[in-house]
Amino acid sequence: MTATTRYRISRPVLLIAIIAAVMWMGASSVLPFLPVIVREQHASYTLLGTIIGAYYVGSIIAPFPIGRLSDRVGHRRIIIGALVVYLAANAAFLLPLPTELYVVWRLLQGLSASAAEVASLAAIALLTPPERRGQAYSTVTAAVSIGIAIGPVIGALYTVAGADAVFITATAASAAALALAIFGLHIPAGLAGKDPEAPADASPAPVQPERIIRRVVLGAVTVNIGWGLLIGNYDTNWTLLMQLRHAGAFAISMSWTLFAIPFGAFAWLGGWLADHRDQRTIIVTTACIGGCLSILYPYLSSYGLLLAFAPIEAVTEVLMTPSLQSIVTGVVPRDRIGTLQGVLATATNVSSAVGAVIAGILWSFSPRYPFALAGGALVVLAIIARILWSPYKRHLLPKGPAPPYLQEGTFLTPSIPEE
Repeated sequence: MTATTRYRISRPVLLIAIIAAVMWMGASSVLPFLPVIVREQHASYTLLGTIIGAYYVGSIIAPFPIGRLSDRVGHRRIIIGALVVYLAANAAFLLPLPTELYVVWRLLQGLSASAAEVASLAAIALLTPPERRGQAYSTVTAAVSIGIAIGPVIGALYTVAGADAVFITATAASAAALALAIFGLHIPAGLAGKDPEAPADASPAPVQPERIIRRVVLGAVTVNIGWGLLIGNYDTNWTLLMQLRHAGAFAISMSWTLFAIPFGAFAWLGGWLADHRDQRTIIVTTACIGGCLSILYPYLSSYGLLLAFAPIEAVTEVLMTPSLQSIVTGVVPRDRIGTLQGVLATATNVSSAVGAVIAGILWSFSPRYPFALAGGALVVLAIIARILWSPYKRHLLPKGPAPPYLQEGTFLTPSIPEE
């Protein structure tokens, strides 16, 4: 097979993308209306905040231990197990139980969703040759954006059919995702690093020295911390900034929509850049642009300008993500990729939570402070990551024959030139 052979995304990766889209469609159909539903049940604002925050607690607890476990027992088992818990958590909202128990259901949602994400990202890395992982990750990014775009439209059923209709929709989406995983998702047993039946050539020794692996992983964690701080600030203060610029409810909702659309439109470009250009340059450039936009936002005098710049920032993130995943999974040994994904997810989720708290405190002094801190931190951390990545040379990625489960006629038809 020559290097010019057309590459096709594998069926398992496509199915993982569809599962992610269905999950996010269900989640995004509920989340915009959950605060209203909770308040209609006469819950306090304190309880509302606890219910919303419980999800993030779960997303912090789960990734690292689940990532390590997936390396041992297999990624498919973790995905299916997580989806079972996710389905149960969504269905629990339909039970005639006290509103206080929403905290438990949200915690389980956070635990299971983050577990499924970690195992899925690890499986994608193992199912895809290193030089084509950008395309694979961008496919999942595009699928998630489609789910997020469709979900709120379905969730509008709440306005005519009540809260149960929204929870039924989320439960049905969870059941569909679980069915797809059980009956359609087939991942070779040899992908699990500890599987004794794995073929001898399924886990080639890493060609990168251990010190390079450490520097690449540390750089990726550093960038994820920066993005997490930015996400936490936006979760806390974006709507407040829009309101400060006299935006109404429609304009605020449009700002989120305009942010989501580029994820689907430009995901292919992010994947192509990750596979064909220097990933380090892409990551640092997009991170710096995103950080500078954050610093700029409080100085924009109208919500129209905020709406104009939001899609630009979305493009920077969708271009960065495939390169970040590709550079780090390209050096880590196969039997540690699940653990790696857990570390990255934990770094992002913890920094998002910290960033949200700090952003709320700084907003009380001036709207400029939280946006400046989050944006400036991202720029600085991206530059630090680039320094850490200096010894990394992409041409050291393995280029040998494909392992059995990547050869033509099995799961995908990769373009891996033989030496």
